[in-house]
Amino acid sequence: MPEISLDSPVISQGVLVQSQRDSQHSGGGQDQAAQPVVWFFFGLSGVGKSWVADNLARYYGWPVYHADTDLTAEMQQALAESRPFTPAMRDRYFESLAKLLKKRLSDADGHQNILVSQGAYKKSHREYLAAQIPNFRAVWVDSPVSLWERRIENRQEGISLSSARALQGDFEPPEEGADRLLNNADFAHVLAQFQSLWQHHAATAGTGPDS
Repeated sequence: MPEISLDSPVISQGVLVQSQRDSQHSGGGQDQAAQPVVWFFFGLSGVGKSWVADNLARYYGWPVYHADTDLTAEMQQALAESRPFTPAMRDRYFESLAKLLKKRLSDADGHQNILVSQGAYKKSHREYLAAQIPNFRAVWVDSPVSLWERRIENRQEGISLSSARALQGDFEPPEEGADRLLNNADFAHVLAQFQSLWQHHAATAGTGPDS
Protein backbone atom coordinates (compact mmCIF):
# COMPACT_ATOMS: atom_id res chain seq x y z
CA MET A 1 0.00 0.00 0.00
CA PRO A 2 1.45 3.47 -0.86
CA GLU A 3 2.62 5.75 1.91
CA ILE A 4 -0.19 7.88 3.31
CA SER A 5 0.13 11.66 3.55
CA LEU A 6 -1.17 12.86 6.89
CA ASP A 7 -2.19 16.26 5.52
CA SER A 8 -4.01 15.36 2.32
CA PRO A 9 -7.24 13.49 1.54
CA VAL A 10 -6.85 9.72 1.34
CA ILE A 11 -8.91 7.47 -0.91
CA SER A 12 -7.46 4.01 -0.33
CA GLN A 13 -6.62 1.90 -3.39
CA GLY A 14 -8.63 4.35 -5.55
CA VAL A 15 -11.74 2.29 -4.79
CA LEU A 16 -13.73 5.07 -3.17
CA VAL A 17 -13.52 7.73 -5.89
CA GLN A 18 -17.17 8.31 -6.74
CA SER A 19 -19.35 11.23 -7.64
CA GLN A 20 -22.20 12.14 -5.32
CA ARG A 21 -24.62 10.59 -7.81
CA ASP A 22 -22.72 7.30 -7.89
CA SER A 23 -22.65 7.30 -4.10
CA GLN A 24 -26.38 7.77 -3.84
CA HIS A 25 -27.12 4.98 -6.28
CA SER A 26 -24.75 2.53 -4.63
CA GLY A 27 -26.25 2.56 -1.16
CA GLY A 28 -24.41 5.65 0.10
CA GLY A 29 -27.26 8.12 -0.29
CA GLN A 30 -30.07 8.92 2.09
CA ASP A 31 -33.82 8.80 1.99
CA GLN A 32 -35.07 12.06 0.47
CA ALA A 33 -37.98 12.04 2.92
CA ALA A 34 -35.65 11.92 5.90
CA GLN A 35 -34.53 14.81 8.05
CA PRO A 36 -30.84 15.78 7.82
CA VAL A 37 -28.47 14.52 10.49
CA VAL A 38 -25.81 16.72 12.08
CA TRP A 39 -22.77 14.47 12.38
CA PHE A 40 -20.58 16.14 14.99
CA PHE A 41 -16.98 14.88 15.11
CA PHE A 42 -15.19 15.74 18.36
CA GLY A 43 -12.00 14.73 20.11
CA LEU A 44 -8.46 15.77 20.91
CA SER A 45 -6.60 18.26 18.77
CA GLY A 46 -4.65 16.37 16.12
CA VAL A 47 -6.73 13.18 15.87
CA GLY A 48 -7.96 14.18 12.40
CA LYS A 49 -11.52 15.41 12.99
CA SER A 50 -11.33 17.82 10.06
CA TRP A 51 -9.67 15.17 7.88
CA VAL A 52 -12.52 12.75 8.57
CA ALA A 53 -15.20 15.37 7.92
CA ASP A 54 -13.54 16.66 4.74
CA ASN A 55 -13.15 13.20 3.23
CA LEU A 56 -16.71 12.17 4.08
CA ALA A 57 -17.91 15.47 2.56
CA ARG A 58 -16.05 14.69 -0.67
CA TYR A 59 -17.40 11.15 -0.76
CA TYR A 60 -21.06 11.97 -0.09
CA GLY A 61 -21.23 15.53 -1.41
CA TRP A 62 -22.47 16.87 1.93
CA PRO A 63 -21.62 20.29 3.38
CA VAL A 64 -18.86 20.42 5.99
CA TYR A 65 -18.41 22.99 8.74
CA HIS A 66 -15.25 23.35 10.82
CA ALA A 67 -16.67 25.14 13.83
CA ASP A 68 -13.37 26.59 15.05
CA THR A 69 -13.68 29.10 12.20
CA ASP A 70 -16.42 30.83 14.22
CA LEU A 71 -14.74 31.33 17.57
CA THR A 72 -16.27 34.22 19.47
CA ALA A 73 -14.55 37.61 19.50
CA GLU A 74 -13.48 37.15 23.13
CA MET A 75 -11.89 33.79 22.31
CA GLN A 76 -10.04 35.26 19.34
CA GLN A 77 -8.77 38.03 21.60
CA ALA A 78 -7.63 35.48 24.16
CA LEU A 79 -5.72 33.60 21.47
CA ALA A 80 -4.08 36.80 20.28
CA GLU A 81 -2.94 37.50 23.85
CA SER A 82 -1.91 33.88 24.55
CA ARG A 83 -4.50 33.61 27.30
CA PRO A 84 -6.41 30.37 28.02
CA PHE A 85 -10.14 30.18 27.40
CA THR A 86 -12.22 30.45 30.55
CA PRO A 87 -15.18 28.12 31.24
CA ALA A 88 -17.52 31.08 30.72
CA MET A 89 -15.97 31.77 27.31
CA ARG A 90 -16.51 28.18 26.31
CA ASP A 91 -20.13 28.21 27.52
CA ARG A 92 -20.89 31.32 25.46
CA TYR A 93 -19.16 29.82 22.43
CA PHE A 94 -21.32 26.68 22.51
CA GLU A 95 -24.46 28.77 22.92
CA SER A 96 -23.41 30.64 19.76
CA LEU A 97 -22.51 27.39 17.99
CA ALA A 98 -25.94 25.90 18.69
CA LYS A 99 -27.57 28.91 17.03
CA LEU A 100 -25.23 28.66 14.04
CA LEU A 101 -25.96 24.96 13.59
CA LYS A 102 -29.71 25.55 13.77
CA LYS A 103 -29.30 28.19 11.04
CA ARG A 104 -27.29 25.79 8.88
CA LEU A 105 -29.98 23.15 9.33
CA SER A 106 -32.70 25.56 8.27
CA ASP A 107 -30.65 26.53 5.21
CA ALA A 108 -29.72 22.93 4.34
CA ASP A 109 -30.03 21.99 0.68
CA GLY A 110 -32.89 19.50 0.58
CA HIS A 111 -32.17 16.81 3.13
CA GLN A 112 -28.39 16.71 3.04
CA ASN A 113 -26.60 15.67 6.18
CA ILE A 114 -24.17 18.18 7.70
CA LEU A 115 -20.66 17.25 8.86
CA VAL A 116 -19.19 19.30 11.72
CA SER A 117 -15.78 19.16 13.39
CA GLN A 118 -14.94 20.70 16.78
CA GLY A 119 -12.95 19.62 19.82
CA ALA A 120 -15.84 19.86 22.33
CA TYR A 121 -13.65 18.59 25.16
CA LYS A 122 -16.35 18.85 27.82
CA LYS A 123 -19.24 16.41 28.11
CA SER A 124 -21.59 19.20 29.24
CA HIS A 125 -21.08 21.08 25.98
CA ARG A 126 -21.77 18.01 23.86
CA GLU A 127 -24.90 17.33 25.87
CA TYR A 128 -25.98 20.94 25.44
CA LEU A 129 -25.67 20.71 21.65
CA ALA A 130 -27.54 17.39 21.61
CA ALA A 131 -30.40 19.00 23.53
CA GLN A 132 -30.51 22.01 21.20
CA ILE A 133 -29.96 20.47 17.74
CA PRO A 134 -32.48 18.10 16.10
CA ASN A 135 -30.98 14.86 14.78
CA PHE A 136 -27.61 15.55 16.40
CA ARG A 137 -25.10 12.68 16.48
CA ALA A 138 -21.82 13.17 18.32
CA VAL A 139 -18.99 10.90 17.15
CA TRP A 140 -15.77 10.64 19.13
CA VAL A 141 -12.79 10.62 16.76
CA ASP A 142 -9.76 8.87 18.21
CA SER A 143 -6.40 7.96 16.70
CA PRO A 144 -3.43 5.69 17.43
CA VAL A 145 -1.00 7.59 19.66
CA SER A 146 1.92 7.41 17.22
CA LEU A 147 -0.19 8.77 14.36
CA TRP A 148 -1.64 11.49 16.61
CA GLU A 149 1.86 12.63 17.57
CA ARG A 150 2.98 12.70 13.92
CA ARG A 151 -0.04 14.77 12.93
CA ILE A 152 0.72 17.37 15.60
CA GLU A 153 4.41 17.51 14.71
CA ASN A 154 3.70 17.83 10.96
CA ARG A 155 1.28 20.73 11.33
CA GLN A 156 2.43 24.06 9.96
CA GLU A 157 0.20 25.91 12.42
CA GLY A 158 -1.50 25.11 15.71
CA ILE A 159 -0.43 23.91 19.12
CA SER A 160 2.82 22.11 19.89
CA LEU A 161 2.97 18.44 20.81
CA SER A 162 3.79 19.33 24.42
CA SER A 163 0.74 21.62 24.61
CA ALA A 164 -1.45 18.96 22.99
CA ARG A 165 -0.30 16.42 25.56
CA ALA A 166 -1.03 18.88 28.37
CA LEU A 167 -4.56 19.42 27.06
CA GLN A 168 -5.31 15.70 27.16
CA GLY A 169 -6.16 16.07 30.82
CA ASP A 170 -8.94 18.53 29.95
CA PHE A 171 -10.69 16.14 27.59
CA GLU A 172 -13.71 14.30 28.97
CA PRO A 173 -14.23 11.11 26.94
CA PRO A 174 -17.79 9.91 26.42
CA GLU A 175 -19.24 6.97 28.25
CA GLU A 176 -18.45 3.43 27.14
CA GLY A 177 -20.55 2.42 24.15
CA ALA A 178 -20.78 5.93 22.68
CA ASP A 179 -20.28 6.40 18.94
CA ARG A 180 -16.56 6.25 18.22
CA LEU A 181 -14.50 6.35 15.04
CA LEU A 182 -10.83 5.29 14.97
CA ASN A 183 -8.91 7.38 12.44
CA ASN A 184 -5.91 5.41 11.26
CA ALA A 185 -5.49 7.58 8.10
CA ASP A 186 -7.08 4.88 5.91
CA PHE A 187 -10.28 6.31 4.47
CA ALA A 188 -11.66 2.89 3.54
CA HIS A 189 -11.51 1.95 7.23
CA VAL A 190 -12.97 5.30 8.31
CA LEU A 191 -15.82 5.04 5.80
CA ALA A 192 -16.72 1.51 6.90
CA GLN A 193 -16.92 2.66 10.52
CA PHE A 194 -19.03 5.67 9.60
CA GLN A 195 -21.47 3.59 7.57
CA SER A 196 -21.83 1.24 10.53
CA LEU A 197 -22.66 4.22 12.76
CA TRP A 198 -25.13 5.45 10.18
CA GLN A 199 -26.84 2.06 10.04
CA HIS A 200 -27.14 2.15 13.82
CA HIS A 201 -28.69 5.60 13.59
CA ALA A 202 -31.06 4.32 10.90
CA ALA A 203 -32.44 1.72 13.29
CA THR A 204 -34.02 4.51 15.37
CA ALA A 205 -34.27 7.40 12.92
CA GLY A 206 -35.40 5.59 9.80
CA THR A 207 -32.61 6.70 7.46
CA GLY A 208 -29.19 5.36 6.60
CA PRO A 209 -26.93 4.08 3.85
CA ASP A 210 -29.31 1.23 3.05
CA SER A 211 -32.61 3.08 3.52
